[in-house]
Amino acid sequence: MFRLDRLLEISDGAVIDADLGADGSLCYIHSGHGVCSLIVAAEEWSSWNQSKLPHATHLRWMSKDRVALWSLPPKVGSNNTVRVYVRKGSVELPVGQPRDVIFGTNVLFACYGEEAYLAAGEREIESHLIAAFDDNGEFQFGLRDRLKAGEIDGAIEMDVGCISKDNEGIFLFYPGDDLWRMSPNNGKVERLHSPANVRGLSAISAAEDKIFLARASASEISFGHFNLGSGAIGEDGKIPYSSLGIISADRRKHFRVHGCANGTMLITTDTGIWCVTFF
Repeated sequence: MFRLDRLLEISDGAVIDADLGADGSLCYIHSGHGVCSLIVAAEEWSSWNQSKLPHATHLRWMSKDRVALWSLPPKVGSNNTVRVYVRKGSVELPVGQPRDVIFGTNVLFACYGEEAYLAAGEREIESHLIAAFDDNGEFQFGLRDRLKAGEIDGAIEMDVGCISKDNEGIFLFYPGDDLWRMSPNNGKVERLHSPANVRGLSAISAAEDKIFLARASASEISFGHFNLGSGAIGEDGKIPYSSLGIISADRRKHFRVHGCANGTMLITTDTGIWCVTFF
């Protein structure tokens, strides 16, 4: 079961991406009249001409006073496309050019796209497919050796991911039929055998001993879960797009769903931001 709450309604412009902090604070990218704004806890921290930075379309909370934004053009002599924003400025995060970033407490998992991974040289960070860093961008460990050994089912890309209550990264790879867990405490990587069908998922979220699953179709988002201990599978219901104010394919332009902490997911549409809380 779940509860659906509307956190923000937009009547002018659109929401490009959003994230929900552990304390319930909201950050998002707002687009309107050719200008994008970074809004953090109801304050504008930065703005830019959308045509000059067309790929700055992702953001996530790093901590209660820091937000990460990507993909931004690397500076001269740099290969990094993620910047960390505070209220009065920003700094580069030295993690290369990830397609996605999953943040925990004092740890982050940079997830590189298929093209970057397949083209990466032996010593390039993208050859790990997923690499763990501390929140200053210091490398901790990655998947390169396990991938070379064929231990992760021929993975070439990360499909979806989330953070567990123990600060571990949990990921679904393509191709693959199971989830994988990466622990920053000891560098351990292990398979989580998945009794549920996890192919084609749109998002996952971890809470206690459950993994919640979201799958977006042409007309709705369906939710389910499985128990890591018992393997029990459950269905948690569906949300038709019409309930989110999406009445046509065109209105799905900025539609996104991603897993947040503690068994929640965030749905971003052109017209607002919704929170799904499982119970």
